[in-house]
Amino acid sequence: MRTLPFLSKLKARWILAATAGLLPVITPVSSLAVTPLLAFSVLALLVVKERPTAPWQDISRPFWYCLAAIVLWAGLSLSWGELPLEIGVPLFLRLLATVAGGCILISACRRLKAEEGRFVLHALFLGILVGGVLTLGLGGVSAAYETFQPYSKAAKFLRPLIVHADPGVILLALLCWPALYGMRTSLPLRKIVLFLLIVGGATLFGRTMAAKLAFVVGGLVFLGMLFAPRLIGIIGAVALLLLAFLPLATARLPPGEESLRWQSLPMSSRHRLAIWEFATGKIAEHPVLGWGFGSSRVIGAGQRFDVPFPEKPRYRFTGERLPLHPHNFILQIWLELGAIGILGFMGLAALIFRAASRSVASVSSRATTAAVLSGGLLVALVSFGFWQNWWQAALWMLAGFALIRVEEAPSSKEEVT
Repeated sequence: MRTLPFLSKLKARWILAATAGLLPVITPVSSLAVTPLLAFSVLALLVVKERPTAPWQDISRPFWYCLAAIVLWAGLSLSWGELPLEIGVPLFLRLLATVAGGCILISACRRLKAEEGRFVLHALFLGILVGGVLTLGLGGVSAAYETFQPYSKAAKFLRPLIVHADPGVILLALLCWPALYGMRTSLPLRKIVLFLLIVGGATLFGRTMAAKLAFVVGGLVFLGMLFAPRLIGIIGAVALLLLAFLPLATARLPPGEESLRWQSLPMSSRHRLAIWEFATGKIAEHPVLGWGFGSSRVIGAGQRFDVPFPEKPRYRFTGERLPLHPHNFILQIWLELGAIGILGFMGLAALIFRAASRSVASVSSRATTAAVLSGGLLVALVSFGFWQNWWQAALWMLAGFALIRVEEAPSSKEEVT
């Protein structure tokens, strides 16, 4: 197939570098732009054919089989799900397209030579600096909004500037580790510290606790992988195994009306606990097959809490019992895909750990991957719907950038998962 002359001159590293540089900049402005960014990047990569192998040849067959089984099970579950097909089918097709695009991007990242990988991660580094400064500015706007909202109606004009700040700061907290890995040999220690201060400042002044936790946990895992990789691997494996049985823990939560009265926690945290308690009760009704892909959107429709605020008895909390998703990806998989879906995801996790244990990558490279994985896992446990288009696209791009290597590859081919 013939292409336009200027397209034939494109290089994969330029496309990936543009994607890496733009991702941390556009997300604080509009997280909805993340999915189109992945789409344009993948389409451009399909035009550029710098390698003779097809994308699926870079990923192991067991990984493909497990991923395909999960996607097919999600599609099959639409037949008994609560979500109307006119909504569920387009949602599933978007997920299918995102998974396919994500695999292509990961394959392209894995094919980069060491010099090309450094080029892409340098672009990511610069994008994070710009995104960090932008996020700090949005943090100031957010503080102004919170300060003046009760006193001035004009403050409502600030809200459109901050609605996407939370996704932006979360991605900064996750993307900083691949960027740091790519720049570690070309930057003095003081500049590395300054970089971490910018990212840390952006997460500190952001409104979301998930970003703060992801940054801290990612940093601890990064350091742990440098000095005690075996211990971190054991802790990670045990944690993932325990997470599979998370509904057993959330089943012990008190009724939502009670947890909403716990004044020691922020209201957002109280609402999370109440949502998890409600979702766990619904999981118990269909534990094996689940309620069907995307059914979280409708299971709690019209069901709301009606609890007076302990701090302000004149006001009542009337939030939804299940607002579109449980804000926890383990509970969402249990709720929608049941035990069979969880088994599929645990199979993927086992393949990832198996690949990590056999990896010939450097210690710093594995530390980067572990930091991104742990931080992303933590965010997925407390924020966002797992099937949200922008979040799925962001996760695939995070995985691709975390798998870029800046050291020369060994003579034997290393297979992904």
